[in-house]
Amino acid sequence: MNGTYEGGSILSTRELLTRLPGHGVESRLISAQKETAVAAYLRRRMTNLAVKLGGPEPDNIVARANRLWGRKATKVAAAEWSSTAVENAAATVLGDWKPDVVVVSSVDRVAWRRIRRDTAKAGVKCVLYLREEALLPHLNLTTPPDLVLANSRGLVDSCSALGWEAFLVPSVIDLSACEVESERTKALLINPTRAYGLERAVELAEACPDIGFVFQESTRLTTYELGVVTLACERFSNIEFREFCTDPADIYRDARVLLAPYTDFLESNRPRSVLEAQWNGIPVIGTSRAGLRDATGAGGVLLAPCEVLEQWCRVLEGVFSESS
Repeated sequence: MNGTYEGGSILSTRELLTRLPGHGVESRLISAQKETAVAAYLRRRMTNLAVKLGGPEPDNIVARANRLWGRKATKVAAAEWSSTAVENAAATVLGDWKPDVVVVSSVDRVAWRRIRRDTAKAGVKCVLYLREEALLPHLNLTTPPDLVLANSRGLVDSCSALGWEAFLVPSVIDLSACEVESERTKALLINPTRAYGLERAVELAEACPDIGFVFQESTRLTTYELGVVTLACERFSNIEFREFCTDPADIYRDARVLLAPYTDFLESNRPRSVLEAQWNGIPVIGTSRAGLRDATGAGGVLLAPCEVLEQWCRVLEGVFSESS
């Protein structure tokens, strides 16, 4: 079960599942399906109403109605189905296919509660695979998972601090898909949002006008986020915004360095982009966060979260002054 329809989490999940048949494992994937704005709004309102009414699901008519949403998944590949409510599609799969184990990643709080409740009721083992710092609160929301996996040592440590044992299972990444001969002319920021360090990247663009910057959309931006990026592009001519792209190699086609000035919101997140960049000989300049330290190793420079802009500029300009 994966609660996303684009981005690194679902991509790594698909790449993992392509390898499982070789190990004698039959698998099925239920991924999220993009909703219209109206449908998403209505579903949020119904969920909020169900919470306000309270009481167990069998006695809560709105909660029961919510379980009908997206229950019938759409087949999109040989062993993949998508749904606007993965938790409801999961209930159908539990009844029809009866898997031995359900592995859940990148779902919201409501979806996790429902999936865990349904797996417990069906007597099916349930694994929570942590790929994002934001999912740590899931551990204490409902019946504990039977097993916790994490794709970074930072997340393993965060789980330990909360009293949970998690096992390190790095994300599967098909590096052949991202391989490219880069022109090495741009500083690349993937996911130009506040959490991923948009503010620091804009400051760098202002301070280093002779360097070209690419702000690459990875998970589609909200209207507000897109407005912020558009404003930055209008202010500084050396910033180029590139829309969501399905070809990972195209993302790195002209990158000389990958920027990762992550905020503490992503303290333990281990991005696949670091490995993809390094595979193409592209170094990383980022903030010293647990997930980035785990991923970057000797393939880049990580600066303290409190480091001044001038030092970031020196490191960045140093990379661009080196011969290709």
